[in-house]
Amino acid sequence: LQRIAKWGEGWIMLAHPAGEAANAEFAKLRALVAAEGRDPKSIGIGVWVDATGDEARWRTELQTWKAAGVTHATLNNAYARYHHHRIEGRGLADHIAAMTRYRSAVADLVS
Repeated sequence: LQRIAKWGEGWIMLAHPAGEAANAEFAKLRALVAAEGRDPKSIGIGVWVDATGDEARWRTELQTWKAAGVTHATLNNAYARYHHHRIEGRGLADHIAAMTRYRSAVADLVS
């Protein structure tokens, strides 16, 4: 985080799901950025989201991330580790369908 604070343009935080632990890491980064004399809003914060579960979960998760100051969300359907989940299907059509469904569910939340 210190290197990001000094020289970086952004950080993709993959270690925590939306919530207190992630928010604490974001606060730590912002404090380090400010200590470097930089504007914390100049640092992008990215996370991974997935298209498993239902639309209500996706919307809640994305709203929570946005409220925490996340600037970029990457839809990742193929990685299953820690709190990240992969879609059930393995084929291209499965992934396109999941991405299309996700985008339709959250389109009004994405700017």
